[in-house]
Amino acid sequence: MIAGIRISDGATVWRDSGATYFCTYLPCPGSSPAGYIDAANSATGAAIGVGLIATGTATVNPNVATSSVLSANATIGFEGFAPSTGRILWRYAAGHDAALLNLDLPP
Repeated sequence: MIAGIRISDGATVWRDSGATYFCTYLPCPGSSPAGYIDAANSATGAAIGVGLIATGTATVNPNVATSSVLSANATIGFEGFAPSTGRILWRYAAGHDAALLNLDLPP
């Protein structure tokens, strides 16, 4: 789940139970790791967040260092959202992309 929390009192402002936010996998607002330039930064803070949306199932064997076995209906996509409101600004559907679903290949 991704949620917006009001800093002044800690109240939940919005939530998206269908999304995940991987700050080490996707660009994090306010940072600029090697390999990309964070266009979201501005004087007033982050202008956009990026959430990961996945459906289906993945079966993982913790004793084997390989990717998981994905269900036939597994899909993945991304959503750009306004951090202040949670409003979805854009969507990208990547489909049944095993490398993305297994988090083997950064977007």
